[in-house]
Amino acid sequence: MSTPITKRFEILGRPLTLKSDTTQSRLESVVQLVDEKIREIRRALPKASNEEIVIMTALNLAFDYLEIKEDNQKLHLEIESKSKHLIHLIETKSSLPLR
Repeated sequence: MSTPITKRFEILGRPLTLKSDTTQSRLESVVQLVDEKIREIRRALPKASNEEIVIMTALNLAFDYLEIKEDNQKLHLEIESKSKHLIHLIETKSSLPLR
């Protein structure tokens, strides 16, 4: 197991420290993504409180995550279906089973 890394950053004017077993690069990407989403929502809702901004950010990120997860599942099923079809085609043209 890798040694946890610690990253200090600021979100909505509050200094925070995050400790993780991931890479420095991944951790920085996560912090950057959250910060970008917060800024995007802050621009869209300039009168919203910090609490509302954080809740909207969490909801937006959850929505994005679920959309990507569903797309990934569809792609996985499509790959599985096409693979089975290709195996069937190869087996019907060959005397050797591929399983």
